[in-house]
Amino acid sequence: NAVYAHGSAAPENSYNEILNNNIYDFFNAGSSCNGIYLRGLNTHWTISGNKLFQRAARQFAVTPNSVYTGIKVEGDAGTPGENFIISGNIIGFSSSASGGLTTIGGADAGGLLNKIRGIDIINTGLITPSSIQGNTIGGFAHTSNYNNPFKAEAAFMGITAGHNGTGKYHIGNITANTIGSQSSNTITLTHGGTIEDQAWAIGIYDGSASADSIFNNTIGGITINGSGNALNFTGICVAGFSGTGNVAVKNNTIGGSTAAGSVN
Repeated sequence: NAVYAHGSAAPENSYNEILNNNIYDFFNAGSSCNGIYLRGLNTHWTISGNKLFQRAARQFAVTPNSVYTGIKVEGDAGTPGENFIISGNIIGFSSSASGGLTTIGGADAGGLLNKIRGIDIINTGLITPSSIQGNTIGGFAHTSNYNNPFKAEAAFMGITAGHNGTGKYHIGNITANTIGSQSSNTITLTHGGTIEDQAWAIGIYDGSASADSIFNNTIGGITINGSGNALNFTGICVAGFSGTGNVAVKNNTIGGSTAAGSVN
């Protein structure tokens, strides 16, 4: 972890900011790695204006199923934290100028079954919603043969909210998030899995059981290389099983007006 916080109870670690940093080359070939990781007993944080990237191609060398994550928030089950504001961050590319690619693979031809998460919010509280606004996840070249029948375990996810089924979120209702690009190909996924319907790529995943909002976001400029029915793409996946209200999904754009901005 390049930036890591684990708070303490009574009171929780709160009202901190991570702003306008260049966070790069934080890769660990031996295990999962995170650019920014807020673990437990944190609440009311702002993570804004940061750029997270790799300047050279990276390969996981040892542990299968490792995960490369830009920003991760994972609260404790009893006190998961509230009101995380994650805005204006750029995750991917190979420089602070948003050029080039963050290239992630593994030591074998199947990429050691690794996964990528741009922004991964495992769980938050239900009182004050957390807000995910104006972030860009792009500039990735990803190779993995990871297979799993559950969308929550997809090989590539741009933004996940309520990954374990809890929390309340607004995603793009103030400022649109961008996964990829509407005008150029910025994400290339090479998935060599062979099990039908199990090699998933998902732009935005909402697994909470709350009345969340997913507005105005754009998803495009994604190329998925592979063969057969083992490859699956979902732009926005709403996967909460039960809850207190309906998720609103409005005014999002999936795909682009040009071939380079499309999903193919």
